[in-house]
Amino acid sequence: TVLNSALTAAFVTKLNSTGASPGYSSLLEGNDGFTKGNSIFADNSGKVTLVGVTSSASFPAGPLSFDITYNGQQDVFLVKMPTTAFSTLITSTFLGGSEFETARGVTVDNAGFALIVGETASSGYPVTPSAFDKIYNGSTDAFVTRYEADYLP
Repeated sequence: TVLNSALTAAFVTKLNSTGASPGYSSLLEGNDGFTKGNSIFADNSGKVTLVGVTSSASFPAGPLSFDITYNGQQDVFLVKMPTTAFSTLITSTFLGGSEFETARGVTVDNAGFALIVGETASSGYPVTPSAFDKIYNGSTDAFVTRYEADYLP
């Protein structure tokens, strides 16, 4: 895989059973800006969930996306793909407001819900009516976002 004209790209690699060489490997990027993977989780159903941060408006937000629009500055991304081939995206979405966001970690529970932790500097970060704290408190706020099994919040 060749790096596009982006500044940096996230990558995901699955080693073969001996660990001697990659079984699958793929770059995740847009054509502009930077993309950085921060956390990955492989579940028991053969899927990988990767979160990170991107400043690329052309990052591949795709099927079953909560948000296909880059929101500005830098957004969280959430990608789900099969562990059998990293060339297919099951879903890929942006998450954020108009300022800076970054994802710091991800896990997937037994029901298939993805839980993301991170930080935001956006007053417009998407929150639900039942959120513990719905108000941006200035500077940088922590967030926990839960995506349903199909990764729609």
